[in-house]
Amino acid sequence: NMTLHYLKIAWRNLLKYRTQNLISIIGLGVCLLCFTVCMYCCRYILDTDACFENSSRMAELHLERENGDVFSGTPARLVERLRTMSWSTAEAFTFVVYPHERTYHVEADEGEELLPFDPLMCMEVDSCFRQVFTPHVVTGSWEAASQTPNAVVLTRRTAERMFGSVADAVGRWMVTADKLPYSRKRGGVGYTVQAVIEDIPENTSLCFMERLDMLVLNDSDGLLNYGKRDEMTGGVTVALLRSGVAPAKLEAELRERDLRQTLYEADCPVRAEAFGKVFWQYSVAPYFVGVSFALGILVLLVGLFNFFYFLVGSFFSRSREYSLRRVLGGGVRQLLGQLFTQAVLVVLLAFLL
Repeated sequence: NMTLHYLKIAWRNLLKYRTQNLISIIGLGVCLLCFTVCMYCCRYILDTDACFENSSRMAELHLERENGDVFSGTPARLVERLRTMSWSTAEAFTFVVYPHERTYHVEADEGEELLPFDPLMCMEVDSCFRQVFTPHVVTGSWEAASQTPNAVVLTRRTAERMFGSVADAVGRWMVTADKLPYSRKRGGVGYTVQAVIEDIPENTSLCFMERLDMLVLNDSDGLLNYGKRDEMTGGVTVALLRSGVAPAKLEAELRERDLRQTLYEADCPVRAEAFGKVFWQYSVAPYFVGVSFALGILVLLVGLFNFFYFLVGSFFSRSREYSLRRVLGGGVRQLLGQLFTQAVLVVLLAFLL
């Protein structure tokens, strides 16, 4: 009964000073909203690569410079050398080319003419990509894609944008409209859709904050078939470690074998790090997290300061009422209970808003 009485008093006071309380509720509500968005952004970035089931078992390979730094990528030849060797720490190796946009003419309806489509974010991969990164195949066959020249694997969202449904995507024809980075042709390279996978989130170190539309395998005009691929980096080599093996053990095995790769006329040792570690060292992701967190805390502090400012002002404006209640026998405990109930009611309304 006493709690219900406090709620009635608090509600009446909110209506009595409606303008002041409305400003307080709206201000605190916007503050909580902005704080929540900032914390969501922090969490989203901190969860980078968490979408990959094997993220804890993955290691990224790098070439070490003379000064101890590492190159931003590795040449495609390295992964082929690694696969010819027997490893006690790794199950598989894959090479992922840096993503870039491509423009295609697409067979919208089977058997009809090709129509231009928006530029698509494309990433060239090899057949071991699925074993390491475990994308979920919705329809079609990854095995068929790994054995077919110029095979395309679309994401679900892109397949639905292009063809209306996932079921209609497999078997469709796509032709490049512009020159590819590693091709001599000015477009006209044909590709076929062999499979559709679930969307890959944007918070991955492979394509950070970019929507990935498609994967390409056995690309005749891609980096993996480029004649000068040994003279450049252009991609990332990732190892799938055996169960219970840490990246440090792969690093120790590499040092024991003294494995080296020639790049830019330099004999570079091959090193292994936990997948994503170099990304956090050299990308802008930590700055995004720091700025988002700082903005969230700042907005929360300003909002709470304004809220308490209005709340204290409301309490002081009712000092005469409190004096009368003390004269009529109200104790400090009862008055604090009323003030606390009103504050909780304001916070609840702001949260709901």
